Amino acid sequence: MHRSELMLTSDQETAILVSDNDDINRVVMGLQLEECNVVKWTNGLDALITIQESKPDFILLDPITLSLKGYKACQKIDKRTAK
Repeated sequence: MHRSELMLTSDQETAILVSDNDDINRVVMGLQLEECNVVKWTNGLDALITIQESKPDFILLDPITLSLKGYKACQKIDKRTAK
């Protein structure tokens, strides 16, 4: 994905980040959430970068993605938002 696609846009009310390494899961979630602004990633590391820059309303993480597991990403998000 290009850097410009990394940012969540404010065109729609609700911004949702979906991180899942399964293509079908990402497509299905995108279709189910089509009224929202959905950004999809295949791993927790890219999701974490997006979260730092864009602050989505909801975050859906696959617990066993590649590079940075969903559980570890949750811990990092929690540490950063606790400040």
